[in-house]
Amino acid sequence: MNETAQAWMRAFAYGEGTYDQKTGGLQYKKRFGGKSDVDTSKPHTAKVIGGGNKYASAAAGFGQFMPATWKEIHGGVNVPMTPENQEKAFYKLALRRGVDITKDAFTANNVAKLAPEWASAPMVNGRSYYGQPVKSFKSMAAIFNKHKPSSFTQQASAKLTELYPDIKPGPAKNLQIKPTEKNTFGLGNVLKILGNTFGNQSQVRDPSIPKDWPSGPAGGRPPTTWKIPEDRKDKKYFPYRQA
Repeated sequence: MNETAQAWMRAFAYGEGTYDQKTGGLQYKKRFGGKSDVDTSKPHTAKVIGGGNKYASAAAGFGQFMPATWKEIHGGVNVPMTPENQEKAFYKLALRRGVDITKDAFTANNVAKLAPEWASAPMVNGRSYYGQPVKSFKSMAAIFNKHKPSSFTQQASAKLTELYPDIKPGPAKNLQIKPTEKNTFGLGNVLKILGNTFGNQSQVRDPSIPKDWPSGPAGGRPPTTWKIPEDRKDKKYFPYRQA
């Protein structure tokens, strides 16, 4: 699982009481009631434990998986409760509720989608889906943020520190960039350059002028000194001839 998924799982493990506050790890051997005696090399035992209050449960593993749910999510097979299988189960359970923990944002709405799966997760109104003790979204988000992937800047900084351990970053400086010469490349110069460029090009003929018109100095339009032939005055288009 990627870093985002690991952060999601730790946030929910915090809610389920299976997050190790000292190491930041997942407690795969934790059973309902607080004991860490789950044999991760064996299938789910379905052993019901009383929690010392009105609740009793057979939940086990970091995700506090119930026996029926554990078997169902693994295709009807009661597979060993290895760390890998537990993480796969958490991923699949979240995915079928509409949350992809490998890429989706840790938001109150996304957490609420998983409230029917994990009783400690709050709905949008802050309450448990099952009316049981619940963690606040803020407290769960704090755990997620503690383990979420580093930003590009943080990763780059860590890499530079690794490559150059003896160089310590100093305070940021406000660099002022001053021009060394007068800027002469204004709009006027741009137009001048364009004018010279087009002036040196071949004459461009106006596409609206008939092809039988003689070329004139104005892009296909003859000068006014040219006169209209008598036999073409009735035509829409007519050639000119020089007087």
